[in-house]
Amino acid sequence: MLVKSNEWHADLSAVIRPDQRMNLVSLFGKNIRHYRLQKGMTQEQLAIKASMERGYVSELERGIRNPTVDALGRLAVALDVEPPKLLEPRAD
Repeated sequence: MLVKSNEWHADLSAVIRPDQRMNLVSLFGKNIRHYRLQKGMTQEQLAIKASMERGYVSELERGIRNPTVDALGRLAVALDVEPPKLLEPRAD
């Protein structure tokens, strides 16, 4: 069954509380930066570990690039976190 874009968005709204809603790309970027800094890594170090360009990591962290599923997976491995953690709102 194909799900229309607006139906998927409605389903997503049920997962993320209204007070935590933000653009998922921005949320992903904030989480990448959080976990990178938690590990004491520079953008360059993360980029090398995830086999991507430093500029791409920078753009992801700033929420101006939409990551592929492959990029999400490589960054999760490089940061040693489960992929869903990169899309979850954090309390801090």
